[in-house]
Amino acid sequence: MLRCGWFYGADAAHTRQIGEGLRRRRIPVIGDGRARWGLLHLDDAADAFVTAAVAARSGCWHVVDDEPARVQEVLTYWADRLNAPRPFHVPVWLARLVAGSYAVSFFTRSTCTSNVRFYRDLGWRPRYPTFQEGIDQIVATWASTAP
Repeated sequence: MLRCGWFYGADAAHTRQIGEGLRRRRIPVIGDGRARWGLLHLDDAADAFVTAAVAARSGCWHVVDDEPARVQEVLTYWADRLNAPRPFHVPVWLARLVAGSYAVSFFTRSTCTSNVRFYRDLGWRPRYPTFQEGIDQIVATWASTAP
């Protein structure tokens, strides 16, 4: 069984929504932005599932990028790569009023874990070991397919 981090990828609808939100400056950093996310590029997720299936071993592994990332770092880096304005900060109480508790929880709770056991047991390594490399790939893909 694989427990994956937060998926992101060039073709994922939620990734495009966040990218558009950043371009329009509608995705803020909620609170201090220090929560850490365990992320996983969709290409790496596909590779991880193939690795697990081929290995035919039982177990439970966490599958994420090599480094958990702070929400503020992810959103700021992504905005910079899109040549969008940097996200502004919104207090948690205000975000909860405007966006609701689910959105606030998503952006303020840490979900970091480690892929060390999956690497140790099955030798898997992500193609995009950090969110920076994954976002660079996404932005390049979007630029190459823009009308």
